Amino acid sequence: MPLEKIVRVIRDNKSFILTSHKNLEGDALGSELALMFLLQRLKKKAVVVDEDPVPVNYRFLPGTDKIKRPLHLKQNFDVGVFLDCANSQRAGKAAELVKQSEITVNIDHHISNNHFGSVNWVSSRSSSAAEMVYYLYKKFFKKIDYNSALCIYTGIATDTGFFSYSNASASAYEAAADLVGCGVSPNYVYGEVYNAFAFRDIVSLTKVISRAESYFKNRLIVAQCPLGLKIESGDMTDFLLSVLRNSKEAEIFILLRPLDNGRVKINFRSRKRVDVNKIASALGGGGHKNSAGAVVNDSVLNVRKRLLDLFKKEFYRG
Repeated sequence: MPLEKIVRVIRDNKSFILTSHKNLEGDALGSELALMFLLQRLKKKAVVVDEDPVPVNYRFLPGTDKIKRPLHLKQNFDVGVFLDCANSQRAGKAAELVKQSEITVNIDHHISNNHFGSVNWVSSRSSSAAEMVYYLYKKFFKKIDYNSALCIYTGIATDTGFFSYSNASASAYEAAADLVGCGVSPNYVYGEVYNAFAFRDIVSLTKVISRAESYFKNRLIVAQCPLGLKIESGDMTDFLLSVLRNSKEAEIFILLRPLDNGRVKINFRSRKRVDVNKIASALGGGGHKNSAGAVVNDSVLNVRKRLLDLFKKEFYRG
């Protein structure tokens, strides 16, 4: 069993370097920080390194002030751990540091994961990487400390849309209930994640929403951020997509964000039968059936056209 292999790796080694994907969010941070706390509780040396800074609305998580940047870390570690990464490239510059370890562990819940580690635990049935860390934690301790519980709960809650998405399974609810029993306040977590945005940023994003367009009899909604849009409050992708998801008719929701280097970042969400992971994979990305993403080297206009062609086949495939 992959979980048992990781338990042995932890018991047999002394130093660990942990990372997650670029554009950090709740599950990435929650899973890596909780694992750091677990390893430290086991008297292991554990360091988290990420390419990107922590978004403002996740700085309430304990341990975020300890996260290192790739340029500031020159040490060697016995084990490197990737969390919430479908492939090692998702970790950016931090990946090279982590892969220098003799053993690389891959803990992930994406169906598109390519099993890049020397030890792989990939569970697409899990709601989040944080839920997987919860099970790992329970292999060592019956009681989870508050800081770890807060991080794990945040990862599970944000990746399930605070238990509104289809991946909010019975096991996710059971883990969350146990974490609340450890002292975590769901109201506190929700407030820190979603009630932390500056008014000017909300106004900017309402303009993005007001310019969203629908296709295929309102079944597909596409919103596009202008180039250079600055949101100082943190990553508001989930906020934007959650607003769009209130559309009664729509099944697919897409957010396009042009980047400074001529690329376009695409975030997908879906309901019902549409598997957006297949669409994202066709564009070099990946994710889950109802939540995925990709970054494409092309103009926004061309990306939009390619997406419409792909989804036309989905909606009118015979």
